Amino acid sequence: MKVLYVLSRDDKFGAPRALLEMVKTLKKNHNICPIILTPVNNDINKICNELGIENYSIMYGTAMKRKNEYFKNILRWIVYKYGNTFSIKKISKIIDFNNIDLIHSNNSVIDFGYKLSKKYNKKHIWHLREFADLDFNYYPFDKKYITYMNDSNNIAISNIIYDHWTNKKVKNITLVYDGIDIDDIKVKKKYNESKIKFIFIGSLCETKGQLKFLNTILKLDKKIISNIEIHFFGTGDDSYIFQIKKLINENNLEKIIYLDGYTSNIRDIIKDYDIGIINSKSEAFGRVTVEYMASGLCVLASNTGANTEIINNNKTGIIFKYGDDSDIVKQITHIIQNRKEIKKIGINARKEVINKYTKEINAKNIYKLYMSIVGDKNDI
Repeated sequence: MKVLYVLSRDDKFGAPRALLEMVKTLKKNHNICPIILTPVNNDINKICNELGIENYSIMYGTAMKRKNEYFKNILRWIVYKYGNTFSIKKISKIIDFNNIDLIHSNNSVIDFGYKLSKKYNKKHIWHLREFADLDFNYYPFDKKYITYMNDSNNIAISNIIYDHWTNKKVKNITLVYDGIDIDDIKVKKKYNESKIKFIFIGSLCETKGQLKFLNTILKLDKKIISNIEIHFFGTGDDSYIFQIKKLINENNLEKIIYLDGYTSNIRDIIKDYDIGIINSKSEAFGRVTVEYMASGLCVLASNTGANTEIINNNKTGIIFKYGDDSDIVKQITHIIQNRKEIKKIGINARKEVINKYTKEINAKNIYKLYMSIVGDKNDI
């Protein structure tokens, strides 16, 4: 079965990483022949070349606008309206659609894959990996967007995402949790005996809540603060990063708080930390959460989005009330004073990932959905 995967511009964070692991496993275990399409040549294409996966780049834009970004929205609309129309006409010179069995769009903020499916009369899957509005403040240009989704098959990566899009009247949704490659994740074996080391991975932005978390840290007892280190990994909005740096400097936290930027080998690093932080306003699935767990870390996460689906409170992680400083302070203080719990929770967390969130489980469920939609290529 040959599947065309249509990606957005993102080449670093959760959605493309999840897609690549899924595609590699589908190719290896289920004989899926993938073709990757990106709107700009980026690291995804480079990785595909290294893996021997057929891939192409052609310009297409997001189908969404953001509130309070008037001029940017004009540019987005121009690319969406005219760039996409031009590329849909041009793409037949790049890809032979006679050999494509299925088109799979990798997130909910692009409709280029759907438009291709209509032009070439192919089945289409929409992978709903985000809320769009709650997490990224995105809203569709086209009023028929939900109609397009209902003309497709849809995958939700968590129950919270399933419910979110169902409430928007989207139908034909199948729940398939994301999976990760646990084989290349280094497992924690040594726990820090002096300072407890926190790691916070993710795009530096308000939605992920780094600044909110740091403001809470300031309310910890000084003895607790002196026993911790917090490392942030990721890039993001310059103004937001400036605010974080300002807070660090004004409170003399340079030896406690570290901005380590983006790194491509983050899975080699996670094992060196004790506690993984998730403080998102609305986490669609929590790929980073699962990676923390797979590495044997104790996850400290907000009670928002899919966090409460993935984490069994006080068994495979610790849940705190989002925006409740006193509860966060209470949970951190408790875990610092009861360090043996960190190891116990970390061990339980890794077992949970092995049982529920591996790439093999994910690919098997995706393949079942493919077969239910188009069947075996020999039967087409």
